[in-house]
Amino acid sequence: MAESEQFSPCKSPAQGKEFKKPSQHSVTGHLRKLKDMAADVHNTLEKWESFNAKGSSILSDIVNTRLEYIYQQSSEEGEEGGDKNKIDIVSLSSKLDPKCDALHQVCQSMEGAVTKLASLASTARGLHSLCQHRDEADDILGVTWTIHNFVEAFKALHSMYAKELHLKTEIAKTVALAETRESLMFYSAAWMHQPYIDSQMMVKAVLMETGHQPVT
Repeated sequence: MAESEQFSPCKSPAQGKEFKKPSQHSVTGHLRKLKDMAADVHNTLEKWESFNAKGSSILSDIVNTRLEYIYQQSSEEGEEGGDKNKIDIVSLSSKLDPKCDALHQVCQSMEGAVTKLASLASTARGLHSLCQHRDEADDILGVTWTIHNFVEAFKALHSMYAKELHLKTEIAKTVALAETRESLMFYSAAWMHQPYIDSQMMVKAVLMETGHQPVT
């Protein structure tokens, strides 16, 4: 049995078929819908990046506050002062609680972005079913893509951002409890570098296929 071909935003699924460019003036039907969906993806991911930058700033404040406490505890090891430690913990909590609440709010905003991507992926599947019903599933809707390729692209985008949201939610839950500098640095780097997201080429392909960007 032949192995299933892995989706690639850079590979044409329409070998042997005549390509067509989306109209610059009047895009109708399925391509009109896909064009609107591509714009929604672009806008949603721009919002995500804004949320990510805001979250990174808040996380940096949490990490610095927690590091200050860890260094202070380390310098006071062996000294008397049980009451002082209790006061320090209360002070730490009063500093961290509002920052942690703000980071959770950022995650909730990111959840809204992921929900939007899920909705777009569902709409793409609905268009695929409609194309199959009309025997149009193999038609070229964009520059080189069929509806199947759009479905795979929207599905992949939703999947990677959903995984990244899960990671960020876990970071928001645990960063204020981290007890070592190494753990805090790991959380900070993981948030900033977004290891589950590799969407740049895929988004560019979606935008080119729907006429939002010139084909390069």
